[in-house]
Formats: sequence, structure tokens, C-alpha cells
Amino acid sequence: MPRTAADMFYNRGYRVGSLQPGDLMFFAPTKASRPTHVAMYIGAGKMIMASSSKGIMITYTSNTYWKPKYIGAKRK
Repeated sequence: MPRTAADMFYNRGYRVGSLQPGDLMFFAPTKASRPTHVAMYIGAGKMIMASSSKGIMITYTSNTYWKPKYIGAKRK
């Protein structure tokens, strides 16, 4: 896998509309900017990610902080 979220988003996998466990979810500060964060969908409306402030965490895809930053998902 590439090192950066942007390289993963633009250069790998297939875009998906319906999330399945294992899909990579991409987030950006705005819908028009390049992705800066990646999480993995684990099912049941949850994702796992690394947070600089909280370490590894599991949260809901409907999280009020992350949901507006979501720009799409990819599957290998």
C-alpha cells in the first residue's frame, strides 16, 4: 500500500458505494480537498482508525466529527 491517504485513494482499489467490512474509508477537511485520513470499515456501522490524540479507536461511521469529512471508500 502507498504511504499517504491521498495515494491510497487515487491510485489503489475500486470505489464502492455500499460499505463492506475491510473497505478503506477516506476523509478530507473538505469535499474538494485530497484525503488526509483513512479508516477501515468493520461492519455494523463502525470503523477502526488510528487517532493522534486517542490512539487506535473504534467509532461509528455516523460520528458527527467524521461523517461530514467522508469523501468515499475503496476496496481492493
